Amino acid sequence: MNGNEVSSYTPHRPPSGQMGSTDNTMNRAGGSREGRGNAPAGIAQVRQTLALPDLQLSHVTVYTDRAELVRTITPVFKAGEIVEMLFENVSSAIDKDSIRVELRGAATILDVAYNARTVPHLEETWVQKIWDLQTELRQCHRQIEALNGRLSRLEKQRSVLDTFADGMTRKTEEEVFAAALPQQPPPPPQHDRKHDKHSKKSQEDNYAATLAKRSMSELNNQANPYDPSHMDTLQRFLTMYEDQAERLDSSLLSSKEELDRNRDRAEQIEKELAVLEKRQDDNLVREISILIEPREDGPVDMLITYVVGRCLWKPAYDIRLFNSDGSMKIIYYGLVQQATGEDWEPRRMTLSTAQPSSEGLCPTLGLQRLHYKQTSPQSTLFSALSASSSLSRPPRPVSAASRCKTPRPLPNAQNAHTTHNENGSHTQESPRIGSTPMGTLQRAPSYETGGGTLRGSSISRAASRQALGTSLFLNAAPPSELQNAPVGKAAPASVPSVATVIFEVPRPPALVPCNEEEVRVTVGLIDLQPTYDYVTVPKRSLSAFLKAHVKNSSNFYILPGQTNIYSDNTFIGKSELGAVAPGEDLSCDLGAESGIEVVYRPMFKSKENASGQKATVSFKQVIDVRNTFQRPVRVMVVDQLPSSGEDKIKVSLIEPNIKNPEKYDRKKPIRMNKNHNIEWDLDLHAGETKEVVLRYNVEYPAVEELEVSVAEE
Repeated sequence: MNGNEVSSYTPHRPPSGQMGSTDNTMNRAGGSREGRGNAPAGIAQVRQTLALPDLQLSHVTVYTDRAELVRTITPVFKAGEIVEMLFENVSSAIDKDSIRVELRGAATILDVAYNARTVPHLEETWVQKIWDLQTELRQCHRQIEALNGRLSRLEKQRSVLDTFADGMTRKTEEEVFAAALPQQPPPPPQHDRKHDKHSKKSQEDNYAATLAKRSMSELNNQANPYDPSHMDTLQRFLTMYEDQAERLDSSLLSSKEELDRNRDRAEQIEKELAVLEKRQDDNLVREISILIEPREDGPVDMLITYVVGRCLWKPAYDIRLFNSDGSMKIIYYGLVQQATGEDWEPRRMTLSTAQPSSEGLCPTLGLQRLHYKQTSPQSTLFSALSASSSLSRPPRPVSAASRCKTPRPLPNAQNAHTTHNENGSHTQESPRIGSTPMGTLQRAPSYETGGGTLRGSSISRAASRQALGTSLFLNAAPPSELQNAPVGKAAPASVPSVATVIFEVPRPPALVPCNEEEVRVTVGLIDLQPTYDYVTVPKRSLSAFLKAHVKNSSNFYILPGQTNIYSDNTFIGKSELGAVAPGEDLSCDLGAESGIEVVYRPMFKSKENASGQKATVSFKQVIDVRNTFQRPVRVMVVDQLPSSGEDKIKVSLIEPNIKNPEKYDRKKPIRMNKNHNIEWDLDLHAGETKEVVLRYNVEYPAVEELEVSVAEE
């Protein structure tokens, strides 16, 4: 809303608080007072409390990821008083840095402040729940680490047991046979070399004689592991292996089940913490306090502008075709959704594709350098380790002090026609399109932690959060499209980036509920006189598909979106529209049309010269197309001509005769595209039928068989 507008605003409906009721407070000389503000000595300060959603919503501008609301009220002031206008029930989706207040009348804004605080008894309950959940979460993480260690030890024991069992069964036959042989006697003490040689020779002869006396069967019996004398040892080993393996397998299974339970519980606790944080932030008491000094008695128009998240709009269309005259109408809609916590009853509505920013600062570009690409194995390994370790890592503590903003002093406004920002400089700010209205005061900054200002009891809340070390999910919302959008932050828009487009809704809706319900608003009506053509691919579908070609002669920028298609008030399907600026050509697929009849006759095939080295097969395909409309139409028929995938396979087109088929020309009535598809353009009068024929020969070696494969485009 421009600052030079002079409008008269009246309450849209009676607010929840009494407009006339004020809380008179004692002046500073009396020693005590309610409210806030720096009222000079001897000047009374009064407070008027109202509910912000009860104010008249004079204008709402809906962007693709947020909305700007302008609410108006006309309070009556008395000169000589300092009035604090306190607005309660502020939406939890508000961007606190976007609040602006404008006065139109004989009054001066002294201060604007936003406050989010908790109810004391709810704060204690919230802190206790957070503490209990975090204690349980730490226990779960410790249990998970202990179970991981236990699983590692059990798997190691199981591996050792299997290795021992494998070693017992891997003894070779030679080792078993050698174990059954009698041991050689030890050599005698060495005294005389001649005697030693004779003694050693004698022992070897005796050992050989002993082996000769023993039969091979006797040795085999001793070397046989299945001999009854060895079965007891084998049985004892198998019993021990069975008991140990069963014990280890049972321990592994129970440990894995317990580990899964602890992981599931840890995930559940983290979700409960997120939900608890969201609920706590939604239950904050949010207020906007405006301190005003009237200069005269009488009414003053007040405009409160702020931005909220968790809302969006997207384009939608209805395309209506009229076969009697061939005209086409495009009805332009906007689908508005919001989950801000307050219903909208706007008097004016604007839809915009702009991406507003509340920072008010132009971004800068640094120095860009080019370097040779270098691989960093250490960083890759560190990233992999970080990703794996994050699976069982507890939430990182977030310091409450790191979430606070340093306040800066706000100079008092001298008159109602001065614009200030938080730095005290005279600026113009977004997100409102156009210049910032005159007589506007940007609200003073405040300490804020998790949505609560550090005033009074909110300091204890920030300290408690720091002590608990909880991870704050300020805008973590239920799993829905709108609830997941962060407040005051740019979210991915529902439409691609285009030039900023603004639509003024001629008839705003009476109500936009805050339950994420899509509310359809009409943006405009576009009358067009397109040219139509039909495309049929009878090999895939016997339907003819209608396509419209027209120039966008309207002033509307057509955004990408889904459209419903109606033919003579009959719904025939859905389609998609692309981005089309005014003056650009628009091509739109309008779905299948029943007015064109297509007959795809069975293919005729004959084989020739099969007895020689080469075989030739002739193919003939006939297609009939009939126009049942009472007006002439153009139909494009598309069919396939196979392409050779081997050197010895030759495909020859017989009919139709196309000169230079490798050169595609859209203006030719018969042509071949890059996929070897033949395209016919047929001009059909009312009730006329035409026949197209595709005929070709395929020559290939007689000893081979043909196989057909189709590459999709």
